[in-house]
Amino acid sequence: MTTSAEVRSHLIEALHLDLVGPSPDDIAHQEEILTQAPSKWYITGFLAPYGSPTTDDTADDEFNELDNSASSEDSVIPESTCTRKPVFPSSMG
Repeated sequence: MTTSAEVRSHLIEALHLDLVGPSPDDIAHQEEILTQAPSKWYITGFLAPYGSPTTDDTADDEFNELDNSASSEDSVIPESTCTRKPVFPSSMG
């Protein structure tokens, strides 16, 4: 029989995994492979290693999802916009 303390502990662990993700000491999730960027997977975001490259591989995802069914008359290439390199946090506070 499961006690309320065990249920509560399981819920806390599940919420922590969904919001923050596994810790480096979590052996069960050590080989986790995400299908999306961490910023889209974990609600609270993520920390990047200090000095890591600041390229964002998902920056053009929304642009690539545009409907390509428009006629050639309607297809206008948008002017390039000023893009800013993302800065990923390497510490909390």
